[in-house]
Amino acid sequence: MISPEGLSVPALLDAAALDNREAAVFPDGRASLTELAELSTSYARALVSLGAGPGDHVGALLPAGLPVVALILGAARIGAVAVPWAAAFVKLRPGASLTAEEITCHCLEQLATFKVPRYVRFVTEWPMSGTKIQKGRLRQRIADELAAGSVTEAPRMSRPAAQAEGA
Repeated sequence: MISPEGLSVPALLDAAALDNREAAVFPDGRASLTELAELSTSYARALVSLGAGPGDHVGALLPAGLPVVALILGAARIGAVAVPWAAAFVKLRPGASLTAEEITCHCLEQLATFKVPRYVRFVTEWPMSGTKIQKGRLRQRIADELAAGSVTEAPRMSRPAAQAEGA
């Protein structure tokens, strides 16, 4: 048994990785403790090569799942904090009317703040590959839009004042 006293999350992961048990299961894949330790180390090296270091907040637009877990652990390895950015793509039914602000307000009422999408975009058609939505194309779309606008920081989310007081 590994004693957690005085150890960091990455150190605990590295020690547990010797066991090589399954650590994470997502719809898009699985990872053992060893694979998760190796992947998070790769993310840490990439972050350092990009200039990230202790105390930095690292934002990333990644799909939910293993990449986000590896980023969070990789950031922790270098003393940084990962801040995943969420984007929501919405296809409205014919005749429906809804704004991005209404979606964000609804999410703030129903979800923890960190789960609320920072960007809401509407689509008229889903990019498809056979019967599956091509999520990578959607991620690339928002990444290109953010890069074109020189966006380097996700907007901060906060609950409406009345709701925050009642919580």
